[in-house]
Amino acid sequence: MRIDVIGGGPAGLYSAILLKKSFPDSTIEVVERNRADDTFGFGIVLSDETLGNLRAADAESHAEIAANFAYWDDIYVQYQGHVMKSSGHGFSGIRRLTLLEILQRRAAQMGIPVRYQTDDSGLEAHRGADLVLAADGINSAVREGWRDAFGPSVDQRTNRFVWLGAKMNLPGFYYSFREHAGGVWAMHAYQYTEGESTIVIETTDAAWRASGLSITDEAATVALIEKVFADDLKGARVLSNRSHWRQFPTINCRTWWNRLDGIPFVLLGDAAHTAHFSIGSGTKLALEDAITLHGALLSKFGAGAKSATPQAIDAALAAYQDVRGQEASRIQHSANVSLVFFENVARFWKMDPVQFNVSLLTRSKQITYDNLKMRDAGLVTEATRWWNRNEAKRLRIAQTGTDPVTGKRTDTPSWLDAPPMFAPFRLRDMWLPNRVVVSPMAQYSAVDGVPNDWHLVHYGARAQGGAGLVFVEMTCVSPEGRITPGCT
Repeated sequence: MRIDVIGGGPAGLYSAILLKKSFPDSTIEVVERNRADDTFGFGIVLSDETLGNLRAADAESHAEIAANFAYWDDIYVQYQGHVMKSSGHGFSGIRRLTLLEILQRRAAQMGIPVRYQTDDSGLEAHRGADLVLAADGINSAVREGWRDAFGPSVDQRTNRFVWLGAKMNLPGFYYSFREHAGGVWAMHAYQYTEGESTIVIETTDAAWRASGLSITDEAATVALIEKVFADDLKGARVLSNRSHWRQFPTINCRTWWNRLDGIPFVLLGDAAHTAHFSIGSGTKLALEDAITLHGALLSKFGAGAKSATPQAIDAALAAYQDVRGQEASRIQHSANVSLVFFENVARFWKMDPVQFNVSLLTRSKQITYDNLKMRDAGLVTEATRWWNRNEAKRLRIAQTGTDPVTGKRTDTPSWLDAPPMFAPFRLRDMWLPNRVVVSPMAQYSAVDGVPNDWHLVHYGARAQGGAGLVFVEMTCVSPEGRITPGCT
């Protein structure tokens, strides 16, 4: 069985390693258009969950990867002069070049040839291959060369961003927000080895243009970042490496695999999909794509298979996309919610530091109030106390004495230390005992537009749960406006 791999990045190399382990008699070759030591960017970040997946897939490479990680548990947020810390996050950083070198050595140990400075994205080079893996990155020549076959779509985001490095140590993941040129500039930073950290800077297109960076070079970028974030860098030197300002493209494909003139091609990593860097999932997605593709092929072929039918290959590729497509969509959704926060961070610029910190940490909805409490109970307790007492002042509710909602005498209203969803709310002149809202389904049980006992029971059942507000179903403005005879 012959398997060709286009792209010598993490996705391509890791796929080749896993496939060679399960199909040792197969002929696997990797081609890469750049040199072996060419790499763009600085460090990458992986979660504890991803590290566990790597350990299970290939313990040998995982051991070397883990030995080169810088690990952190904390996130620091600098906002308007306040630095806030939260714990329990569990991430690791590693130099991108180090990761590539580890995978290159592992591939060499397994007898997998890697040809560098070679562009074999055309069909002729792959005649006779049983399967071709296209792991050729965000600018995939395979995907773009056969757009009709893969159906890519690109959502070009509005913010400008640049990848840089800094000669500095960081105690954890570090965010900083600074004002400059009429906009808010965000720094995402993390250490990946002793004395070196990755920093990603992003801001609005308007602020980027107002700063003059649209007509300058990398040296001007470095100089400006060292000035704007001087208090964060503390004299550390900023490094560039083909550090050009870009706008992030969120890429999706109608299908991740197809037969091109009879040859099965499959996309992995950024060639198939992208996720915004603010949730740090690009390399994670690529490596886990490789793991899932390997698992799909193994389940259809069986370990040690020397050949595979076209039907088995197609079934494996369909299973790969079915499994990974769902996970990629989930991560992309979280990434899109996260990037919107950074695109609109100026909207939150008047928030209290406590509120801003929690909003930032929970922006992607992957971390919820309850999940954050599991990670850092102290932070959530402090934020809850601040929010509820601030709301009590805003709503003019006495924090001791008589609770205007319940009418009961109390020294400390019960909701003051409860999650904010249980705080009272005033909707014009109507007081709600909490902020839980239930919107029932339409029942289509009205008679001539008039609700009846069925509705009373239905709404009453929802109210019994303790919701502060229960909405009723849609009410039409005239008999002619009803969708069904049972509508109200």
